[in-house]
Amino acid sequence: MPVPIREEVAAGRKTPGRRKMQVEEEPGVWEAAMKEKILRDKDLHLRILRYEPIHFDLFLGIAGEETDLSVGKLKLRLRTFLDNQGIQFYGADPGRGRKKK
Repeated sequence: MPVPIREEVAAGRKTPGRRKMQVEEEPGVWEAAMKEKILRDKDLHLRILRYEPIHFDLFLGIAGEETDLSVGKLKLRLRTFLDNQGIQFYGADPGRGRKKK
């Protein structure tokens, strides 16, 4: 049973931050929506089945249509999704790399 916040503070525990208090969607909902969007686009789906590398920005455009995630979080989530599905892509900037010495 969850402990009310007042008791958590009294017990010396921190209350959850703003980020943790946001309502998160159920696991797999975003991924299922992405799969459906890809399957709806027959040409894209066929290219994926042929293991053709597809530019990351194409997937970013599909994923960014109805999301309220920041661009950085969306890119990370999308890159993870594509890797887990075994979809070949290119052009995803890896972010900031190592600093040159």
